[in-house]
Amino acid sequence: MTFPTVGGFWDHERLWTDAAWKDGLPVATLRTGTPGRDTLLFQWPDGSLYTYKRDASGKLVIQKKSMWPDKTWKKKHMATGDFTGDGRDDIAAVAADGSLHLYPGKADGSFDKARSMWPEKSWGTMRAVVGGDFNGDGKADLAALGSTGDLRWYAGDGKGALAAGKTMWPKV
Repeated sequence: MTFPTVGGFWDHERLWTDAAWKDGLPVATLRTGTPGRDTLLFQWPDGSLYTYKRDASGKLVIQKKSMWPDKTWKKKHMATGDFTGDGRDDIAAVAADGSLHLYPGKADGSFDKARSMWPEKSWGTMRAVVGGDFNGDGKADLAALGSTGDLRWYAGDGKGALAAGKTMWPKV
């Protein structure tokens, strides 16, 4: 796993020294308690979900923290953001059946049980899902790349719900 360095876009530095990450599934960023120090939220094939600490230079260290109580975390896509407006990162995750669920972040850094974030099971055809504040209103939104190449924006309401999708880009 690598990331760009200050020297240029194509320069990179290795974050991890072995090939353990080759079998990973969805990955997302997660805000930590340290300002400016996001970390990785990583789903493993066995259904476990972990975050990894980083050192002062940004490299991952071997210390990891389980973020789900058992090995049932098997999602097709996941994205993070403060979808509930409480100042903590939450997880929006697409299940194998195409349903979109919200896992609210708790004060202790773990996540609460799932609640529905979308009325239909239509998210299974998405090729990618990312979180961010795409309209600058201070509320977390989702952007999703559909199977036909359309990029859609779903505005968040700050309470864990999303508005109907709007086209961000006609074809990618």
